[in-house]
Amino acid sequence: TQQITVESAANQADYGGFDYEEGSQEGAGFCEDCECGVYLTGMCLGEMSIDSGKFHNHCTECPGFGICMGDYRMSHCERCHGHYFGGLFDNFPCNCREDGDSDDSSEREECSIM
Repeated sequence: TQQITVESAANQADYGGFDYEEGSQEGAGFCEDCECGVYLTGMCLGEMSIDSGKFHNHCTECPGFGICMGDYRMSHCERCHGHYFGGLFDNFPCNCREDGDSDDSSEREECSIM
């Protein structure tokens, strides 16, 4: 049984990546059956679902309320402002950096999911 309120959903963590391994205590609710916390994810896309936190990653670098990126290993690129697979510790570069250029913040694009 899970009970999630609007208030608890609004107050849950934006990033559940490391929390899911610790029982998802920063999530919006608690599941008595599995004795763990849960996240309500996909709200900004109108496609809400319950998640352990592993696939709850909300980009807070994007304008407005941000964008759901899903996988906790996705990252926001400060150069092109897109999203890319950064890996567990953000050790993979964005595709826009494959040419070896340095970070140039003047090349700003609208934030979008790649």
